[in-house]
Amino acid sequence: MEAQTTAHNDDALWNGANLIVEFLNESERQEEAIRVTEELKKRKEQVTEIIAEYSTIGSESITETLENIRLAGERFWVDYLSLDVWRKIDESSRRELVDAFVTEIMLKKGVLRGWSQVVFSLCKVLERETADILFTKWIELIQQAVFSIPSDASKNVLKRIKTREITFGTLKSCSEPPVHPPTLGQLVFVSKFWSDDIMNQCTDLFVTINEKAEPFCKNYALKVQELSQFLEDKHPYNEESPSFVDLRNASAHPGHEDDFTWSEHIPWLKESLGKPPKEVLRLVVELKRK
Repeated sequence: MEAQTTAHNDDALWNGANLIVEFLNESERQEEAIRVTEELKKRKEQVTEIIAEYSTIGSESITETLENIRLAGERFWVDYLSLDVWRKIDESSRRELVDAFVTEIMLKKGVLRGWSQVVFSLCKVLERETADILFTKWIELIQQAVFSIPSDASKNVLKRIKTREITFGTLKSCSEPPVHPPTLGQLVFVSKFWSDDIMNQCTDLFVTINEKAEPFCKNYALKVQELSQFLEDKHPYNEESPSFVDLRNASAHPGHEDDFTWSEHIPWLKESLGKPPKEVLRLVVELKRK
């Protein structure tokens, strides 16, 4: 590739794309070659438009322009979430939110395809921040906790205990080295059983956490319950009605590109993260208080 470059200004990328046109022509697939040529031309024009819109001076490269877009993305999220919330979420989450902003610009301009990547970035922020307050901050307590089934439990209660035992086992497994936070789908169950009578009969883990957290965050357990309700919300659109978990899982795995109308769920995700009545990230920040 000759000298060291960035992906945004390396001619090898465009040259490689043009090879597709050559191969199609050699295979006598002229109509496809014309279509690809037109698509490449259009994307180059769109990159030029982006540079014109977001560059501070006419001579800026696409790399410098992307930095300007990232700055615009940071300003957007600070205004959207508030400076207080922005500062208190994880640095990786801040980067992910800015990445989502940049990707959305590129999608709207037609340079990129695939809206699911924006959805995945937003869902990963929710997953990371939820894991921080329901798992990461309490790893030592989770490692020490035990689960014991009451000897006098009825058959009906034993069936209900099974689900709680699986959730508890997930937390224990995730807390063992190498530590790995639970997925968003697993965290939904953790939050659901956070103040659960049957769970509390089998382990004192969540009672202990709530007692330790309450002096620093009033109504801690109630706020976790509120978060749990948000995590189980669904967003109806036409015949689709995905939850956060549905969107997260489908956007993370190839082959699910047609599962949802991705662009229609992005506004709902943003509003859930940063706008009343939910403001999930503000709620998370309240639960983060030391």
